[in-house]
Amino acid sequence: MSPRIEFVLLSSLLASALATVGYLCLFRDADSGQSGDGSLFALSTVLSATVSAAVGAFYAAAVHSRTRPSRGAWTPARLNLHAVLATLAIYPLVVGSVWAVCELASERHVPSMTDVGYVMMIGIFVGFYAVAAGAIPTFILEYFACSRYLRRTAATRGPA
Repeated sequence: MSPRIEFVLLSSLLASALATVGYLCLFRDADSGQSGDGSLFALSTVLSATVSAAVGAFYAAAVHSRTRPSRGAWTPARLNLHAVLATLAIYPLVVGSVWAVCELASERHVPSMTDVGYVMMIGIFVGFYAVAAGAIPTFILEYFACSRYLRRTAATRGPA
């Protein structure tokens, strides 16, 4: 497996694990996850985190591969900053879109939630809350994935 694909998959896995833990910490009562709407909400949250992390990691790996070595060495913190900022920038839009699709696909519509713009607005607000609460844990976890990616790319290039 190439280092880029491994980096994207590892970032997606870490993001889905972090989103799952965040969802479970936010909704501690057992009833919210048992209903169909609670499960749909949890699935959309985890799916949004996974997709946005994959896009952010792919973007960071693309930027890393296109920069010339003369522009300075890449550190795990620098690659991590690119990946996390791209992920956190796209997350509110992705979570709003996924919530809107899940609301339209749901069997039971809440009358005030039938407007897609309203659902997008709630999704974006929740996305910004998740960004504010999850930025530091995301940065810490992604650092290890970035350092592994940089070690793997240095090993595949060989000694200079």
